Amino acid sequence: MPTPLLLLALQAAALLAPLPTRRITRLQAASTRRRGLHRSPDLEQDGYLGVGDGHEIYYQVKTLKKKFGEPLPTALWLHGGPGAGCYPNHARFFDPEKWRVVLLDQRGCGKSKYTGECWDANDTPRLVHDLELLRAHLNVTTWDCVQGGSWGSTLALAYAQSHPSSVRSLVLRGVCLMRPLEIDWLFSPNGGAASLAPKGFEAFRKHVSLEEGCDERAVLHAYYERFADPKTRDAAARAWASWEGAASSISRRSGVATFSKGEWAFEHSPEYQEYMANRTRDKVASLANRTQSEDYFNGTTVPELGSTVDKALPKPKRQPAQQMLTCAYSVKNGFLHEDSILGSIDKIRDIPCIAVQGSNDPICPPRTAYDLHKAWPEMELVLVAGGGHSQYDPDVQHELLEATDRMHGRLAPPAPTPKRGGGRPSTRLYATARDDDFSALTATKTRFVLVQTRHPGNVGAAARALLTMGFDELVLVDPADRKILNRQKAIDGASGARGILEKAKIEDSLAAALEGFDLRCATGMPTDMARSRSTRVFREPREYFQEIGEVGSVAFVFGNERLGLAEEDMALCDVVLGIPTNPDFGSLNLASAVQLVAYDWRQALGGFPSRQRGGGRPSTRLYASPIDDDPAAPEDLETRAPAPPDTILAWRESAQHRMEEPMAVPTESLTFTEVGEVTVS
Repeated sequence: MPTPLLLLALQAAALLAPLPTRRITRLQAASTRRRGLHRSPDLEQDGYLGVGDGHEIYYQVKTLKKKFGEPLPTALWLHGGPGAGCYPNHARFFDPEKWRVVLLDQRGCGKSKYTGECWDANDTPRLVHDLELLRAHLNVTTWDCVQGGSWGSTLALAYAQSHPSSVRSLVLRGVCLMRPLEIDWLFSPNGGAASLAPKGFEAFRKHVSLEEGCDERAVLHAYYERFADPKTRDAAARAWASWEGAASSISRRSGVATFSKGEWAFEHSPEYQEYMANRTRDKVASLANRTQSEDYFNGTTVPELGSTVDKALPKPKRQPAQQMLTCAYSVKNGFLHEDSILGSIDKIRDIPCIAVQGSNDPICPPRTAYDLHKAWPEMELVLVAGGGHSQYDPDVQHELLEATDRMHGRLAPPAPTPKRGGGRPSTRLYATARDDDFSALTATKTRFVLVQTRHPGNVGAAARALLTMGFDELVLVDPADRKILNRQKAIDGASGARGILEKAKIEDSLAAALEGFDLRCATGMPTDMARSRSTRVFREPREYFQEIGEVGSVAFVFGNERLGLAEEDMALCDVVLGIPTNPDFGSLNLASAVQLVAYDWRQALGGFPSRQRGGGRPSTRLYASPIDDDPAAPEDLETRAPAPPDTILAWRESAQHRMEEPMAVPTESLTFTEVGEVTVS
């Protein structure tokens, strides 16, 4: 009998052997300058569309408020699963300045409504028909871009082949065709995933009381039977999700999986963090509006997967939609003939397509993407070296953002570059503030949030740091002392910034403090991340601020002095900022961290304007020493004889004069560099 190591080698060989580099459009190495997601667009329209068979699908249309009603290219996002549902972050893969994005929850999941069971009247032909009904309902002539990942890529291809005139371009991620060999890879006892994660599959198989050596599809069919019975479906859903977590953990980028008490827990995947953020923000509203199609985790996963569930919330009647639908579609091979998509490529051959594929994707192995490219050489295949399955894998995310930008470039000529000084400065510009008026630089609403702060002196020092950088909005979340803002140590630490303390607010939850903000930035130290075993990637503030483009509102979140931010707090944020420090001594005082982040953000907004002589309080940015360039000044005050009083007075007057006027900087030395789109070679 082959050993596990031999099986691993065989599976790897089967996976990589059919991937000659001459057939791959681009083998993309890890990027050193990964792009972050775009700012969150605004909700322009949402609603329910009746599609028949007792189903109503929920949809959202998103773009910037200033773009409401304007003609923009329209993109359609297709979620995976089947049954995973859409989330707000999905729209952020498209530049909101350039795109209008449509999100929808497919039949039986998310906020979509239905009667009976979630999988009733639910198959691929019906989903394809739903997309065409939605296009007509929204008066969209053609989808300018259809993007889908994993199962979403299957649906995108099936829809494009059924309605090629309705699709102008495709962006795929984690290519999946729902062929038997792909389904067996993930769910068969002899599949590749079972060989690479044997302990996880053993627990998956034992839940349905099947022994080793069972039929290729026996496990899958056994789960289908348990999902059909309301009494056994919840336990089956937990075991199913545990196996998916174990399989996903094969990729080093997908998250951290632990084996405890006989089952795998996939603790901190980006998708789980995405769920946590939405659940915390919307838990009250979602409980009030939830239909029976939505489980405790918004129809996308199940409770107790390695993170604490709020036990105080009543669990509504639910169906684990993602697990049920994934199982049903897998049993039926996606309701598609084995080669129906590969055999119909001629219908979409002329549609531009970019497929982004992680080379280490354990859910949708690269072989499928290669087979699609072999049948469709006009498609551009980007194989991300080391990339996993998740769209939030840093390098996969980067390539998806590049792909949507490139597709937009094919649709319309590039917008003219704005002239310098035209309106509010972009956060992509690290320009000196001499060109801009300070009032324009304060247009971005900025809030600094301190979570569970213990020491009043730190609060006061943080207030002082904010005022120094021209910010004035401070919020404390659940501080150790509810009167901390009024403590004398806080007032003393503020040292003139008491006004910041007086207008500061206290909130009971971080979700309340972050409500309504476009960009939410957590901060942390490497020790914080190691403690929580988070898979999030640190971004250096200055580098990240160059990439994000303009945003209307930003919140920066700082954790407790001793423990930093908890994982559930970081899950509420869009990015984790880390300040580079001495590896041997990384301790950074809370107020110092606030000062450094505030400084980088102020510089990203354009800095401060220089003040003319006599224009009020002197600038503290460009002080010239009174003895630096004065030939009459002493070179060494300690070794020379004391100067007479009139000379000392002259020096003092000279120093005062210099304090009132910034040091002159030749105009020729000022450079203005705009950081445009990142090109990875």
